[in-house]
Amino acid sequence: MQDFFCDKRLAGIVPQLNSKDIERGEISDYKIYTRCRSVINGFLNGTITTNGIEVTGKTSASVMRIVTACKTVLEAMFNNSTSLLRNIRDNRRVYTSAASIAQIAELDDPRKKLKFLNEILDNMNYNPEFNSQNTIPSHSIKPYRERQKAWARRVGYKLKEI
Repeated sequence: MQDFFCDKRLAGIVPQLNSKDIERGEISDYKIYTRCRSVINGFLNGTITTNGIEVTGKTSASVMRIVTACKTVLEAMFNNSTSLLRNIRDNRRVYTSAASIAQIAELDDPRKKLKFLNEILDNMNYNPEFNSQNTIPSHSIKPYRERQKAWARRVGYKLKEI
């Protein structure tokens, strides 16, 4: 997990954290804001200015869809920041569809970047090693255990039967 949150090549995809924040186990709201802003900028391939993020070549509707989707995932991730930082510090394994960090760094489509962020969020929610099960709200009507089994089948994780 540290590979994702502490690798500068992934700065436009995953919020980058420094070792002091991870060791301390807390991160300030201002740092969360600046890290998330740089991720959204990376999603849009824009420029950060004093007025916000300037984007050229995209319609305002497509920009808003990307920003809203990215914001939703980042809020869910950082609303559970104690668990996030604890699991980064413990360097838990994250099950993703990507084969390497270089492959993730080459993602250029905002939908693919968002899919990767969702994979991290799914790990936080469904992976028993993270000890943060069912803490992230879901709009699904399926019970938590069914969603967890579906995640385990998708990533090839062996769940222990209770």
